[in-house]
Amino acid sequence: MSDVKTEQSKPPEIKTEPKPSDLKPAEKKSKIVSCGLDIGTMNIVCARSDSDEIKIMRNVFLELNPDEISISDLSDISYIENEGHIFIIGNDAFRLANIFGKELSRPMEKGLISSKEINAIDVLTVMIQTLLGDIKDKEVYVSYSIPSESVDESRSVTCHEKVFGRVLSTLGVNYKPINEAMAIVYSECAQEKFSGVGLSFGAGMCNVCCAYKGIETFKFS
Repeated sequence: MSDVKTEQSKPPEIKTEPKPSDLKPAEKKSKIVSCGLDIGTMNIVCARSDSDEIKIMRNVFLELNPDEISISDLSDISYIENEGHIFIIGNDAFRLANIFGKELSRPMEKGLISSKEINAIDVLTVMIQTLLGDIKDKEVYVSYSIPSESVDESRSVTCHEKVFGRVLSTLGVNYKPINEAMAIVYSECAQEKFSGVGLSFGAGMCNVCCAYKGIETFKFS
């Protein structure tokens, strides 16, 4: 009888997807987070796609002399220290201004960043960073509000837009400006295919935008 050789069948290979812990750091995907940032004269408001919380901070700051208050007294107070000066920010600044009988500084005036406050940009950077929260290892996209050109003021919106673009750039996020009245159309007129009139009444100015199917036909403040 002749020997018959048979090939033993190999067991099928079972492919498994690598676990997140097995991935190299370069292979780990960043979590995408979208943020809406409304920069107003009175308040700065921030919402994130990964949270139901809407954060609000009063858009004011208070400069204090280190001789008046020590850093150890500020454990539960929002502040920044810059070149020997202490700046209390947000709601804490509003409360301490009443305690010390001092006048608040406002980074913005009539809807635009103020040219009177030399520390406005540094303070606003910290305030926005605080509102955005934890963005480490995340791919963040921020849409921030800007007003329209005013019909009764000569100040340009372009400088205001560029300043906040630079602030967000230093924080390492992707950013895109959006007219604040048009943002209302996007929010409320989906059933009308984003056609409508958006009105935004802020502490600094009033914004108007008329849109047809997502296209801004005219806008002003």
